[in-house]
Amino acid sequence: MPLGARPSQAFGDRHIVVQGDPKVLEGDRDVRRVVVIEFESRERAMGWYNSEQYREAKAFRVRGAVTHLTVLSGYEGA
Repeated sequence: MPLGARPSQAFGDRHIVVQGDPKVLEGDRDVRRVVVIEFESRERAMGWYNSEQYREAKAFRVRGAVTHLTVLSGYEGA
């Protein structure tokens, strides 16, 4: 993968939020970083998640952080 390239670029992603100075208002999770990535469809998001391109980045992320990863369907009226 070229230096500076994101594994999700090939899947048409758009980063909506990266970090954003999270403040937890409810719940007991200690949130330090938030990343929201938009894909044109759930299928594209799952294609990215299961892709060979993401495999190395995922292994690095899993070794270095406790994460919670969720896929959501978009709001059709947006």
